[in-house]
Amino acid sequence: MGKIDTSNHRILIVDDDNNIRNLLGTTVEAFCPDASIDFACSREEAEQKLEVNPYTHVLTDLQMGNPYAGIFVARYAKNKNPKIRVFLHTGSHDKDIKHKLEAERSIDRYAFKPSSTLQAANFVYSDL
Repeated sequence: MGKIDTSNHRILIVDDDNNIRNLLGTTVEAFCPDASIDFACSREEAEQKLEVNPYTHVLTDLQMGNPYAGIFVARYAKNKNPKIRVFLHTGSHDKDIKHKLEAERSIDRYAFKPSSTLQAANFVYSDL
């Protein structure tokens, strides 16, 4: 099987935990070595980057200062570009949060930590 071209992918990884951001970046890079990957550590920084960069994918944490910051990032991204793909991950296992994420139209897929890292990379890769 030949190499899949990932150079047309531009990915924004949003998480306030530096270790998780780096782990997601390394994992996504292993799946998509030619993709352009940017990082943001907050909702505000993500929105600034979304304002000026044409991302194909956003991988965001749910809770970053605000319990629903990741949902706001997802909505902002979809408002900028309805075709953008959004993956949200969370360490929260609150039963109500699962229902909220399932009902949120701006999120294409979500997962719970710790298994979310590989699921996030697969989310990007499966769009190829």
